Amino acid sequence: MKLTLKQTARTKFSLEHHGQEIESYLIKGTTPILGNVEIPGLMEAAYTLMGNKQDRFILDDGEIYNVKVARFIFFGYSFTKLHLHGREYEGYEVGRGREGHFLCIYEGDQQIALIEKDRVVMDNKDTYDLYVEASAHTDIAKIFAIHWDCSTYANSGEYLNKSKSIEIAFTINKFLKSKYDPAFKSRCF
Repeated sequence: MKLTLKQTARTKFSLEHHGQEIESYLIKGTTPILGNVEIPGLMEAAYTLMGNKQDRFILDDGEIYNVKVARFIFFGYSFTKLHLHGREYEGYEVGRGREGHFLCIYEGDQQIALIEKDRVVMDNKDTYDLYVEASAHTDIAKIFAIHWDCSTYANSGEYLNKSKSIEIAFTINKFLKSKYDPAFKSRCF
């Protein structure tokens, strides 16, 4: 199944299926950098800093945060970890240049979802395509997508009108590159 999560305002997201809005989310409270994020019907998250858990949000029944894995002094990578309802999921960010920018979501060794960030950003409003094989993983993909936006692409305090930018990301880490499965998208339809 393919869903599209569009940022329609600085703190508002619209979830669409085949171009029709099926849900909308309004981030209430302060920005993720300064405090809590509440997305009614999806998650209530308190932003905290704790050790190596960067951009950490405490959820009703779990938490999501970024982890940095250091290799030597300058080398390493980050990934996102979600603990929800007693299960653990990991998201790996993979930039493939003009081919796209992806967040590959795994439960153990099995990929369960793929999030593709649109390279074209209009007025600092990001768009994400969510690909899931099983509808049971839809909420997991939504939480990862909103966390990815809040922790990496929040554009806090920036207001633009009639702007357009094209973002391109490259990943050189072999481990991260191995997490991207080009055939995953086709299995989601």
